[in-house]
Amino acid sequence: MNWWGDKAPRWAIVVATLLLAGLALAFVLELGSKARSEQVRAKLETGRADAAVASGRDAADTVGRAASGEAIIDSINRENERAIRSAPGAHAPVDPAVHDAGVASLCRFATYRSTKDCMQFTPPR
Repeated sequence: MNWWGDKAPRWAIVVATLLLAGLALAFVLELGSKARSEQVRAKLETGRADAAVASGRDAADTVGRAASGEAIIDSINRENERAIRSAPGAHAPVDPAVHDAGVASLCRFATYRSTKDCMQFTPPR
């Protein structure tokens, strides 16, 4: 007779079975936890991508609105220039200082900054 008695093999089988069942349960729970983590990570990535797209769309809309506003202002300025240049007496001699002041004031606008007159114009000192 051994020191466990007659029931030692049965007792060892029960302990081993419970140990294996515990390990299997831990494994299944870990797999479930990993699956949930991956789902959360996927949702976060999708949310981040959606936010980036929305942010880009907002930025493009803002730039478009600003450009549209500038285009309207530039259009009005061009219309004003045409009206002034086609008015009676527009080609009459003008004092050079008045001419320089007028050209300098127009060259401050983005619309005129790159025109031939503004590129060649050097304001008096």
